[in-house]
Amino acid sequence: MSLLLLALALSMDVFAAALSRGVSANSGSVLRTAVVVGLALGAAQGLMPILGWSLSTALASLFRDLDHWVAFVLLVLIGLHMVKEGRGRRARGGGRENGGASLVVVALATSVDAAAAGATLTGLQQSVAVACASLGLAGFLFAAAGVALGKAAGDAIGPRAQMVGGIVLIGLGVKIVIEHEFFGGGPHQVSRRNARR
Repeated sequence: MSLLLLALALSMDVFAAALSRGVSANSGSVLRTAVVVGLALGAAQGLMPILGWSLSTALASLFRDLDHWVAFVLLVLIGLHMVKEGRGRRARGGGRENGGASLVVVALATSVDAAAAGATLTGLQQSVAVACASLGLAGFLFAAAGVALGKAAGDAIGPRAQMVGGIVLIGLGVKIVIEHEFFGGGPHQVSRRNARR
């Protein structure tokens, strides 16, 4: 049950980030975008906990102190870029989807909590492999669903869709910082609390 709660908590940020990718997806590529974004964000959610688990003895506290600021900077930069591109796209009357480099940055930014959660994987009474696979699968499913929903919203919003996607990413970055600074941490706190029981 603890692993399921952790997977759901970590997937919320993934879902929000995927929405922003979906709003700027081209009409004929929704399925492809959903799969690519799902694989990228799901892989990051599944692999980053291994990093946190590996560093848990030496650098975990330092990582937990900085992870939300790293995510904030990355998400705000990508969000601002999307807003700028969206404004240019409106002026041009068209445009293209965000490139693969920005997808990698978003995947890393949304998985820093997963890396921090990796430090407490041993307390979940599951093997690290099973835990990481579960987190990765949940990330994939939520990301694919986010792209599909984002595309539907993007069609309704029209030319402003990419700007809205950028604002969503900026909001996600702000949410992560507020969560960590004022409410005692992010989703990885779920696993830490359960590890103490």
